[in-house]
This record gives sequence, C-alpha cells and structure tokens, in this order.
Amino acid sequence: MPRRLKNMWRTNRDTFGKAIAILFLFAALPAHAASTYASFSSVIDVNADASFVVTETIVGNFVVERHGIYRAIPTRYDAGYGLKRSIVIEVLGVTRDGEPEPYSSYREGDYQMIKLGADDVTFAGPFTYELVYRVERAMLYGESSDELYWNVAGDQWDEGFPSVGASVLVPGVEANDLSISCYTGSYGSTAQECVTQTDDGIAQASASDFLTVSVSFPKGIVAEPTIITRIGWWMSDNWPVFLLVIPFAVILWAVRHWRKYGRDPRGRGTLIAEYDPPKGLTPTETGTLVDAQLHDQDFSAAIVDLAVRGHLQIVEGEKKEYSLKRLRLDTEGLKAFERELMELLFTDGDEVKTKEHAKRFIGARKKVSELVYASMASDGYYVKDPDKVRNKYLLGATALIGLVFFALTPWTVAVVVPVAITFFVLAAVMPKRTEKGQEAFDRALGFKEYLSCAEKYRIEWQEKEGIFEKFLPYAMAFGVAGKWTKALAVQEPSAPSWYVGSAMAFSASDFGERLATLGSALGAVSAPHSSGGSGGGFSGGGFGGGGGGSW
Repeated sequence: MPRRLKNMWRTNRDTFGKAIAILFLFAALPAHAASTYASFSSVIDVNADASFVVTETIVGNFVVERHGIYRAIPTRYDAGYGLKRSIVIEVLGVTRDGEPEPYSSYREGDYQMIKLGADDVTFAGPFTYELVYRVERAMLYGESSDELYWNVAGDQWDEGFPSVGASVLVPGVEANDLSISCYTGSYGSTAQECVTQTDDGIAQASASDFLTVSVSFPKGIVAEPTIITRIGWWMSDNWPVFLLVIPFAVILWAVRHWRKYGRDPRGRGTLIAEYDPPKGLTPTETGTLVDAQLHDQDFSAAIVDLAVRGHLQIVEGEKKEYSLKRLRLDTEGLKAFERELMELLFTDGDEVKTKEHAKRFIGARKKVSELVYASMASDGYYVKDPDKVRNKYLLGATALIGLVFFALTPWTVAVVVPVAITFFVLAAVMPKRTEKGQEAFDRALGFKEYLSCAEKYRIEWQEKEGIFEKFLPYAMAFGVAGKWTKALAVQEPSAPSWYVGSAMAFSASDFGERLATLGSALGAVSAPHSSGGSGGGFSGGGFGGGGGGSW
C-alpha cells in the first residue's frame, strides 16, 4: 500500500469503520424486511351472545433488536351516506414465547392500537406472540343465516406474511350447516387463492397472502340484537347527526299523510285461532299479506306447495344441492304467478338444480314477486300494488340522500337527512290493506297461531285428512315449519311422495329440518344479498383487518 494511503487510513480509520458498518447495515435491511414474520394464524371462537374471541399467533424472528410489535385494528367503518358503524375490541391478554408480555391498548383515530412490548426492553431473535381480544357488535345478520365476515390479518403491515390461516369455531353447528368463503389480496380483491374446509363446529381457511374469511351458519346460534339495541348503536356511532335540528313539520306531515292514505282498516283486535288458511290465498300470497313483502320463505313455500299438489318433485342431493323435477305439463288450476314460475324454471327440460341453474331461480323469484304484488292489489287485498307504493317512497328517500352528497353543507344535512329518513319509514308503512285484505290478514294471523301451537289445538286436526302436507307450505311461509312438523311427529305421517330425501327412514321432526335447509338453499340462489356471505365478497370486507409492524 502506498505511504500516502497508509497515512490516510491511520488518520480516518474510525470514520471508515463507521461508514462500512452503515453500508453493511443498509445491505442487511432487505433481508430483514423479507424474513421478520414467518406466519400469522388466528382462532376465532364464536360466543352465543354474538361476541367472539380472537387469538392471533404471530411467529417470526427479529434480525436486529426491537421492542416488540404493534397491532392496528379498525374499530370504525364506513356505513355509507357519511355514517359510521363501530365495533368494540377488548384486549384479554398478550404473551411472548408463552410468558405474559407487557402491552398498552389505546384508540388512535378509527383504530384500536395494541402495542406489545416495553419501552425499556429490546431483544433480537425468534419470537411467538399471542394476542387475545374479544370483539363485539361485528356479526352480520340475514333472513335465513348469520355471518362472521372477518379480515384476518389486514393488509397494512410493514412486511408481508408467507403464511396466513384462520379457524372459526362455531360450537354446536354441523359441518353441512357451515359455509365458508375466503378471499385474498389487498382491499377489494375478489381473488380466492386460498384453501377452505369445514368440520363439525369449525371452519378453516389458509393462504399465503392477506386473508379474509366469510363464515355463514344457521339462525339461532348467536343472539340477534333487538331493534332498540341497534338504534342505540347507530345513535352512539353517529351522534353528530343529533346535534342538528330535526324538521318536525316534515314528521307531522308524514303522520297525517299515513293516517289518511296508509293506515289499515281496523281489524278484529283480538287474536283468534283459525283452523284453515284464508280462503282463496296460496301460502305465498298469505305470507306476503302479513307484511306486504315476499320473502325467501314465501318463495320456497310456493315451490313446496306446487310439489304437494303434484306438479313437481323435490330431490335432495349432496351439499345442499336440490333438484326439482316437473311431473305434470298442464297448469290447470294454477294462479298466474304459479304458471309463470313453472315456465321459468323448466324452460328447457323437466329438471332444474338449485346451484347449477341459480340464475334461473333469480329470474323466477323476481317475476313471481312482481305478479304476486300486482295480484294482491287487483284481487282487492291492497288498495294499490304494495311494492310500487313502497318503491315510490324509497325513490324519494334515495334522491334526497343523493342531494346531500351534491350539496354537502350543514344546512342540507340538517333538513334533507331527516326528511329522507321519514320517507324510508313511509316506504315501510304506506302499503294499505282494504277491508277485505284486513279480514284476510286477521285470519292469516289466527292461522299462524294455530300452526305455531299445533299441539295445543291437536283435537282440531286429528281427523283432517292430509293435513300435514296441506298446511306445510303455509307453515313455511310463516316461518313455523319446525313447530308444525314436530307437532305432527307424534303421529309419524307417511313420507310424502313429492320429496326424495337421503334419510333411510322418514321422520316428521327431521323432515322439518330438511325443509329449513331447502328453504335456505332456495333463498341463497333466488335473492340478491348485500353482505359478503358465501354467495360473494371481497378481501378486506366486513370487519377486522388493519395491520401492524415492529417498533
């Protein structure tokens, strides 16, 4: 080495040493960023009160010394129209390598921040963190099933995870009653590069990317909040709305308008059991008459009623797949909506399957709804088509909400939002029954009472021939098929010829559960759903998510 360079090295060796150390540090950063986390797994234990406990296990290795990791989980979500929806997170415990770990939990904007580790302690090397927290107000409720839609790890981490997994525990639910879908990628992605499986009481998913799971299960497993409770949540999440002055004049007008044009005629006032359905009304029409809406169960009742009357046969397959087979070509004696239903389902053959021909069921459901609503008015049960009346007010409410976004000022919000809400309410209460409709409505409620309490009124049906099958579609429309079939189980009626099931021996009580599964399957393919669920969704939807990093 030349003398000049030797002198420069002696004079500046400390500086050179620091520079080389810094260069090596920066050279090591990419490897550190790529290997800090090895896996992220989450166990979600669903409770009967609709809360659930999440246990997150994060495995990795710190190449350089760090205090620990932090977790940022969203607790406030956009509910549309400028409103918010919140969930509640309570940290239950934190461990590192099986030992209790200090942590701090606090709110920061729309996130719950959970900081694992201590300010005065750092370490390097492998780690296994376990974070346990309870979540409330994060369940989604549908007509025929409830749903947990959870973004497992989130996509806002400082580094990615080679492996992400989730196990959702729903005690007491059999594998065939659990439905799981999974989505991968960043928020909004519809990719499903993941693997799922179900067993009794558990649904699992795994991926090598950001992971979101949607698990659906039957109604009644978790408690559903009352309307009063939901209103309380909404008010607490959107309390600034109530700082505005509500235009009482609009509300007073709405009340007067409803009294004049929407209030139903006075009924009998007392619930009296009826031993036959309202004369001239099918199960679907009877169910629609109760609340002016045609629900999934009303549509399912139409299909079962056609089967009972010998027009088609229902064949139970595997994994909630059902086949409908046409038995008769003539449609004599059928109402207009029933003829249309048969034509739309069996357009190119004598057999249709619920999953394979899902679009056909969707079209049939829409057309049946239109025809039933129209006939309820033309036959004199409603003053006007209830769906058209409802849509008129919904259209007005939607237009008013749109006005708020075009002119987002305190004045427009103060005046327009309450008016829009009032129109939403009017949409629900303005379909008006006639005197004939009110009389049929009272009889329908009495008949529902009879079907719901069949054991109490057993003496009234013991001698009626074919009562089990005859009234079964009505029980489905009323949502009391389980009670009706169990009441008849004491007589063990013979297996119906129109239903081909997988059970070796027929049981009336078991048959009620099978019909509930049929109703869920028909509802799932015939009606659009706004939430994620097994029918569709995307990564990052529902609740949970966020991200984290090291500190």
